[in-house]
Amino acid sequence: MDHLYKVIFKGDLREGFDSASVIRNLATVARMDASRAEKLLLINTPTVLKKGLDKAAAEKLAGMLTRSGLQVSLKGYENRAEQKSAKPKTTQQTSKVVQVDQKVTEKQKTDNPYAAPVADLGVKTSFDSDWLDAPKKVSASQGWKWISSAAKLFFGEPFKWLAMGVLATLVSLPIVLIPIIGSLLYYIPVMILAGGFMIAAQEQMEGNALQVKYIFSGFSNNRNQLALLGVLYLGCMLAIWLISIILIFLTLGANFLPMLMGQAADPGMMGITPFNLIMFVLIILVAFGLSIPMLMAIWFSAPLVALGNRSALQAFKLSFQACMKNILPFLVYGLAFLVIGVIFSAVIGVFMGIFGFFTADGGSMMLMFLLPVILILLVGLPFMMICGLSVYTGFVDIFSKSTVH
Repeated sequence: MDHLYKVIFKGDLREGFDSASVIRNLATVARMDASRAEKLLLINTPTVLKKGLDKAAAEKLAGMLTRSGLQVSLKGYENRAEQKSAKPKTTQQTSKVVQVDQKVTEKQKTDNPYAAPVADLGVKTSFDSDWLDAPKKVSASQGWKWISSAAKLFFGEPFKWLAMGVLATLVSLPIVLIPIIGSLLYYIPVMILAGGFMIAAQEQMEGNALQVKYIFSGFSNNRNQLALLGVLYLGCMLAIWLISIILIFLTLGANFLPMLMGQAADPGMMGITPFNLIMFVLIILVAFGLSIPMLMAIWFSAPLVALGNRSALQAFKLSFQACMKNILPFLVYGLAFLVIGVIFSAVIGVFMGIFGFFTADGGSMMLMFLLPVILILLVGLPFMMICGLSVYTGFVDIFSKSTVH
């Protein structure tokens, strides 16, 4: 069996090229539609473009892509079984694999090395079979790229993403209003909707038309495991809450419990002393410290289940490992969002100032109602959607097999 190769786009452009010029070059040299070229450059993570090529075909395609401005590399298959499975099939491909359907004309079948091959680069990324069994470590700068790539995804289809955010809110928020059990059941549909959110991001990144209905695709794709994620998440939060209550009861007495429950308590009944306040703050810090591993375990769990077909328990474990292995990128990621949050807070302050100016003299009730709604739609919801998409872009960066070291 001849040795076969993959052609891999490294995720970066060659020096001296920018996105606009590369898109033009791909349109000219590779006969690639501009919208597909934009999808290829959308996420700055390495991606397999073509599998199962012999050496000559792989080098020819790599040369064409390099001349267009892409940084590419060739990679052979590690074993014969993998190589056999990568050979092109004559039947219609049903799995979503990264592929380049190369349409070569009769004229281009000559041995002329200067002939530009014609390729229809229908870039699609497969995460059904291309996930790593363990997360990889990425550079610290990738923390910012997760955010910038998420912003590109959002602004590629902003109205559809906003519509999905509104729909998810309309579905999940009423559950909270159910007496007693509503706040507990809430996390189950939220995780299922999160799975649909990841599938929607996957479809957009593959170059498919984004559809609002994808937000509900988690209900038909690994629904039970996504629901179990919600149960596990709820269980972890209840455990942290219970530990905090026990610590407060043992050290401070029952009078401090209303504060932990978010209720106003009578200071005269609590016997507040400097020691009690210090102990209460320490217990809150302990609860916060316990919540960090929980958040690490839940962070990538939705895409691991919805896209990687992992079980809920496997997803928790792999997500925690990914966060532990990439503390520096997450530090950059957190600091970047902190700066963005400060900027958004300033924007909100301006809006609230305008709101106060128009309502200071008893402005219209319509204005008092509409301005906060507009503020949420223009600032808050886009910010939350980009946060959610950054989970997806980080997931692709850390778990995709196509990254070349």
